[in-house]
Amino acid sequence: MQKKVKIQFLTHQMMTKKAITFLIFIITINVFSQNTDWQLRFSPSLSYKINKKWELDFGYRYSLYKDVSEFQSSNFQFSGKYNITKKMSLEAGYRFTTSYEIDNHRFFGAFKYDYKLKDFTFSSRTQYQYTTDKFDSEYMSLVKDAREYLREKISIDYNVPKCKASFNIGAEVFLKFDNPLTYNRIRYIVGTDYKMKHGTFGLSLFYEDKYNETKTDRFVLNTKYNLSLDELIGKKKKKEKKDKKKNKKKELD
Repeated sequence: MQKKVKIQFLTHQMMTKKAITFLIFIITINVFSQNTDWQLRFSPSLSYKINKKWELDFGYRYSLYKDVSEFQSSNFQFSGKYNITKKMSLEAGYRFTTSYEIDNHRFFGAFKYDYKLKDFTFSSRTQYQYTTDKFDSEYMSLVKDAREYLREKISIDYNVPKCKASFNIGAEVFLKFDNPLTYNRIRYIVGTDYKMKHGTFGLSLFYEDKYNETKTDRFVLNTKYNLSLDELIGKKKKKEKKDKKKNKKKELD
């Protein structure tokens, strides 16, 4: 029985490694065939589950570009998530981005669908986003700076059995509202997450292929850490209860 489990585990590992290696190979061919900027992101975040239906998230991101040599931007994001069912969820949020050149505001709403099959999770995420530099009505009437996109992301997540690690691959298409809706760019994504004591550490890599004449494509490495406040608070409460029980037993003794 143990041999069978080991064989299954090794088979899953080999399949995951092959899938990730193949995706990196495809991305690398595209990357080195043209001028591509290498970028780096640091993304710490906090999450809190109010109950089974509602969740709140707060995140910060610091970005470097021009081959990881210069500051690009930093942003703060706040969002709320509502689980309609175990498979479907809705999300809405606001992001403020600042840089040396200009600041902007983004509002977004998304619908996500997850389907679990043994150790695999197949996900689809549709997001609408609206980004503007200012809310001044006179400025907005003169300068058409608003950028509206529809984003469609499809991904596959593999949870390694009896392990805290998971791997994922995916692709995301960006469609721009430009009378009519037009194709803008696509991202090819590969990543891994590792569950820690009170949160999750992750690394992801994506290649973004833009549809334009200047070919301003980019290769972005993102390091992230999410701290789960409800897990942290929950574990502290459990510890306090255990300590109280121990103290009571000592008093009775």
